[in-house]
Amino acid sequence: MNKTTRTTLLALTALSASAFAQQPASITPLPRTEQEEKWVSNHEARVAAAKKGDIDVILLGDSITHYSGSTPAYQRHFGSRKTMNLGQGGDRTQNVLWRLQNGEVEGLQPKVAMLMIGTNNIGRGESPEDTILGIKAVLAELHQRLPNTKVVLCSILPRTGAIMAPIGKANAELPALADGKRVVHLDLTNDFQNPDGSLNEALFGGDKVHLNIDGYRVWFEKAEPHIAATLGETPLAPPTAK
Repeated sequence: MNKTTRTTLLALTALSASAFAQQPASITPLPRTEQEEKWVSNHEARVAAAKKGDIDVILLGDSITHYSGSTPAYQRHFGSRKTMNLGQGGDRTQNVLWRLQNGEVEGLQPKVAMLMIGTNNIGRGESPEDTILGIKAVLAELHQRLPNTKVVLCSILPRTGAIMAPIGKANAELPALADGKRVVHLDLTNDFQNPDGSLNEALFGGDKVHLNIDGYRVWFEKAEPHIAATLGETPLAPPTAK
């Protein structure tokens, strides 16, 4: 990242902070300044890729989405589909808003977008209410920029400890954001918890936040019927157990 880009990014950050000081952070479009060089270079690469178009599926979110790209489940469900992974590590709703407003979907006309966002909002102390406002803002931005795109809105994945209470509160509000047509809700909570409500750690990595390869398999198998239907395809059959 050159000096001009860095200066511009810092100026935009300051402008966003001052212009929207009276509204929740979750709905204030904001670029990331931590790990800024990597974040900006990823953003710039996606803007360039978006201009080429010819994408049917976008995956939008944070590192949970970003890391999926190297997994067998991603290759199975999206490898042969025209897919763009717009996950970015550490992102909150405000960062996704900024990316959408600054070129990451410009030139695209995807048929379906799968959105999972919010765990970093709550993880950094934002309230469930503000997190939901942020998710609403992201949905509105998607509808404005991609009016013909169906959105699969995923629940925030469960975590361990006290953070699960606000995550659960936010997740309880997500069904109301889906109309079953332009937005469908994909509830993943029970898929990633045990019957007693504890985290199904067999589906997570060592940090108990990010998914392992089995976790991605569960997520994408659950989403497959919605993705396939929107693309006008027959859903992939679940893989045969070995």
